[in-house]
Amino acid sequence: METPFAGLDGAAVIRGPSFSLWRAPLRPAFRGLVRRITLYRSEGPLPGLMTEPAALVVPLIFIFDGAFEVGMGRDPARGDRIASFMAGLSVTPARIASPESVQVLQIDLTPVGAMRLLGPVLGDTAEGVHALADFGDRQITALHARMVEANCWATRLALAEAFLARRLAAATLPPPLARAWQLIEATGGRAPVARIAAHLGITRRHLARQFQPFGLGPKQAARVARFTAASARAGTASWAEIAADAGYADQSHLVREFRALAGMTPENLA
Repeated sequence: METPFAGLDGAAVIRGPSFSLWRAPLRPAFRGLVRRITLYRSEGPLPGLMTEPAALVVPLIFIFDGAFEVGMGRDPARGDRIASFMAGLSVTPARIASPESVQVLQIDLTPVGAMRLLGPVLGDTAEGVHALADFGDRQITALHARMVEANCWATRLALAEAFLARRLAAATLPPPLARAWQLIEATGGRAPVARIAAHLGITRRHLARQFQPFGLGPKQAARVARFTAASARAGTASWAEIAADAGYADQSHLVREFRALAGMTPENLA
């Protein structure tokens, strides 16, 4: 299959038997706000199911052809078919089927970036998958329509980047709140919430209130950050050592968290 991304500068394509994937280099202005921008194309259905573990990421998924089937915490069914969509912050893994050809541009936002881009409505999207057409954001709907009309990956990427630059520059977040998220992720969820609140000069209760618009409290965010940090270390040490370093009570605790947040054991996820 010929790659559809050959016209993009610096394209480093990951290819499988029936799909191509390209991750765009991030602009410096997007750091801390956008995790990644991914272009993806498949030819025909893909076998099996993909699992997306819980993560501190808010994906905006623009589909130009085809659709996915998405189940939160379960295998998807035909009734779960969805085209362009977004998913809020969640502690529930998603199971995804790709039953047909798709063309996708996916923007993965950090929690801080998602709040700046979407505003307090972000909290209403927690623990769920929502069609972009039903989301009610006219600028996002217009962006999708323009990308569909473009029918060119380089143009689609340019439109997405310009949209992100405008929206992210137009909104800010209180520095203590942005700092709280930074500390949670930088410490791999190990810093106690009380210590983070004290560092910021606020109470735990006030910090929890500040997190409400995200749809995920600070303790939940730390839980996901700890899981992410532990899963990233797969293969670097024994799971018992990883559990201890990540702040789990023991290896059994780590295994339970992997089952809850990824729907599988550490060995299967690795």
